[in-house]
Amino acid sequence: MARNTIAFLVAALALAGLAQAATQTVQRHSKQQAESNLLLSSKQLARWGAGLIDPKTKLLRDNTIAVCKGRGQAVRGRYADFDCALHTRTVVVSVRYVAQRDGAFTIRKLSVQRR
Repeated sequence: MARNTIAFLVAALALAGLAQAATQTVQRHSKQQAESNLLLSSKQLARWGAGLIDPKTKLLRDNTIAVCKGRGQAVRGRYADFDCALHTRTVVVSVRYVAQRDGAFTIRKLSVQRR
C-alpha cells in the first residue's frame, strides 16, 4: 500500500512540474513595451529598406509612431504577439511582433504602403 502511495505522489509531482513548465514557455509583453521595442530596433528596420530610416543619421525619421494591437488572449494585459504599424509622414509599415524570453522579440515585415 505504501509503495502505491509513493508512486502516485511521484507521478503527481512530475505531472505538476511538467504542467508548470509548459505554461511558462509563452513569453508576454505589454503593448507599451512592444511599441517601445519597435522604435528602438532601427538596425532591423534599416535592413528592410522601407524608408523608415534617415540615410544620413541612420536613425528613425522624425515623427515615427508605433501602434500595436495584441493578438490572441491577454494575460494581465500582456500578449504573446502583436500586429503593429510603424507610421511616418510618407510610409506605413505593418509588422508582426512576437515576444521572446528575457525581453527579446522578433519582428517580421508584413506590408509596406506609401502615402
